[in-house]
Amino acid sequence: MIRQPAVAGSFYEGNRERLIDSIKKSFSSKFGPGSLKETKDMIIAAVSPHAGYFYSGAAASFVYSNLAKRDWQGTIVLLGFSHQGLGTGVSQTDWKTPLGIIETDKDWLSRINKLLPVDDRVHSYEHSIEVQLPFIQFIACEFNQKIKVLCISVGRETKSENIANALLQTEKVEAVYIASSDFTHYGHRFGYAPYARNAKEKMKEVDLKIADTIITLDITKFDELLDSTEATVCGTSPIRALMYLLKLKNAKTGKILKYYTSGDVIGDYEDMVGYCSIVWER
Repeated sequence: MIRQPAVAGSFYEGNRERLIDSIKKSFSSKFGPGSLKETKDMIIAAVSPHAGYFYSGAAASFVYSNLAKRDWQGTIVLLGFSHQGLGTGVSQTDWKTPLGIIETDKDWLSRINKLLPVDDRVHSYEHSIEVQLPFIQFIACEFNQKIKVLCISVGRETKSENIANALLQTEKVEAVYIASSDFTHYGHRFGYAPYARNAKEKMKEVDLKIADTIITLDITKFDELLDSTEATVCGTSPIRALMYLLKLKNAKTGKILKYYTSGDVIGDYEDMVGYCSIVWER
């Protein structure tokens, strides 16, 4: 059984050649990192945005430029969020995009399914994980990598520490963990418009404060800041699960690689979404 693409042709190009071209343009964009070069050391984890490539592709390319290591073999664990509110579930299927099929790590699945629910239904129409896959496939092709994935939707009702413990207990291969999340959604379209003036600057200030709590793995401050600002960060549950996991791994402080908003892309700040690329190095 293969999970068919749900948002090809909308969030990203549905044609193979146009999709590859759009990924390359994400790297070369004025918001992107520039040309794609082999990285010296692989990262261990990241937070990557999941909007349409026109908006967030450049921010995502900052994350994936840190996976560009030749002949790497391992598993990328993708922690996504169900915008439909369908909850937590590990995918047991392989995933298809216009760039081909990417295989699920069935061996890891056979271990983690004793600790977490397996449910492909929660992934059926969800884009938060799917939009990461073409970037992974592109990098894998460019650098002759053999990559498998483990895709997990993290519902709001699930204790994030349970996800982290399940991953730590069952990890047997070299892995990179990526939490999929956009940052604040601002404007009347999103039901969140607390700033009468200077919305662009104030939203950036709040988003970067939130990002600072993420890179330092300060879960308490992360939750306090979300509560006090009511910031509409959509992937808080996968981010929190990643933070718990990295604390268990005694990870170093992360790095904010890029932040911008959809307003910066189109020059309209009435309604906008923040995109932030974060990585943790080995």
